[in-house]
Amino acid sequence: MKKIWNTLFIIAAILTMFEYYYICGMFTSLIMLIIIAILGIINMIYAAKGKLLNEALLYLLCTVALCLGYFKLMF
Repeated sequence: MKKIWNTLFIIAAILTMFEYYYICGMFTSLIMLIIIAILGIINMIYAAKGKLLNEALLYLLCTVALCLGYFKLMF
């Protein structure tokens, strides 16, 4: 189950970048950021349960970087 969430996070991150480059819509950006945040939190929980704290911190940093980077590019 953990591999599925990892894969979904990577796919959502790629789609978030494509969404910004090609669409850059007002409503789709909010949807993509919410999806990234939810998948990032799920992956952090799975990593913390498995005592993989470095991996949990990596997902935290990736989630924050994607969201803040997206806001930086938008505004």
